[in-house]
Amino acid sequence: MGHILAKMQERKYIQDMFENEYLYFSFQKNFREQPNDQIGRYDSRDGNLYTAQIQWIEIQLPDGTTQKFERGINLGHADHSENLEDPQFNICCLTICPLNEELQVTGLSDRVSELGDSALVIFNTEKFYDTIEKSISDMGMKCEMRPVKYYTYKEHNGELSLFHKDVEFSFQNEFRIIVGPNLKGDISVPVPGLKSMSFILESTRLSSLRFHIARTPPID
Repeated sequence: MGHILAKMQERKYIQDMFENEYLYFSFQKNFREQPNDQIGRYDSRDGNLYTAQIQWIEIQLPDGTTQKFERGINLGHADHSENLEDPQFNICCLTICPLNEELQVTGLSDRVSELGDSALVIFNTEKFYDTIEKSISDMGMKCEMRPVKYYTYKEHNGELSLFHKDVEFSFQNEFRIIVGPNLKGDISVPVPGLKSMSFILESTRLSSLRFHIARTPPID
């Protein structure tokens, strides 16, 4: 069992990335500053580095008395979160598509098609990892890439990272690539040979995708 990766977006953007062999990396600050959307592309909690649940609040009234609000009694959910004030990172979000023993995509949520009508399917992942890491290095930046971990923001206490997202968006099964430092906004990262390691597919067909290995006949 292994996996492939998929980048979901509108067809015109996927086609352009494929034809010109690059991936688009959004400025991290944009994820937080855009209005939240239901698919989690924009999320005001993206990039939180710490979250603590508030159990009680005490306020002093004008007459000098105090009033206490306790969670579960007269206080709803409240938390304290911290994030980078001036992030200098760019992010590319892909979806991990697990493969079973028959090399068929398995365990993928139907909701991934909400991320875009087309998918750039990267089947040669090892070559992809090596290629994009070299490209980022050639651009004078560093990168980190790994699967996103999902957490429940109404329960979590403690540290977080740029590789954490709310469990509400776990259907994305995201693989995240972070590059930096960068102060210039959105960037395009060249992926030489992308056409040889990927293809374009309608995102609604991704969950039924199956690979067949053509074995080379022995040479006499």
